Amino acid sequence: MAIPTSTVLLVTAGGVLAYAGFTNRNPLAALKDLSTGKPTAVRNAPGEYASAAGSTAWNIITDVIAGEGIPALPQAVAQFSGDKYSKLKRWQKGYSDCSSFVGKGLKSIGVKPPGPSTTGAYLASKDWKRIPSADAQAGDVAVALNHMVVYIDSTHGIGQQNPRSNVKKGTVKELMYGNTPYVTLRYVAGTAQPKTKPQSSVRV
Repeated sequence: MAIPTSTVLLVTAGGVLAYAGFTNRNPLAALKDLSTGKPTAVRNAPGEYASAAGSTAWNIITDVIAGEGIPALPQAVAQFSGDKYSKLKRWQKGYSDCSSFVGKGLKSIGVKPPGPSTTGAYLASKDWKRIPSADAQAGDVAVALNHMVVYIDSTHGIGQQNPRSNVKKGTVKELMYGNTPYVTLRYVAGTAQPKTKPQSSVRV
């Protein structure tokens, strides 16, 4: 059976895996469906926090190469910069602690945070791999037992801090002060996950 040119282009771009995920099929079934030239329509279903991040079927891309991290994460968490610090109300609108702040950003771009999105869950997750801090890039996270922030670039970050300062931007060392040692983690899930293209950089 000849495969249409459009299908070849999708395969080249990793589109088969994206299509398989969106239509809840395994990759082989998705490839067979695409080869007919009449694939099943993909329906957008924004997540609970899909808002300012602009999460739609048209601007979602799929990371098919494990290890690239989530460069859209800084922009995704920035939409919650107005949150007040609260452990008790950590998932309520307008409130977060350091780890639910990251979790809200992940959910807004369609990536499931590990467990209840606590620092311990990130440290124990197989989807997040420890990397040298010198290799950090936008979308990685710095995590200690009691605190975490998102890298904006190789040295700066953004994170929910405490009841006195709430969400703050600065160097990762400043934001993690008093919470050492900390490690740098990168999202390296083995299966493709949807994420949005960054709308703009998060300024420090």
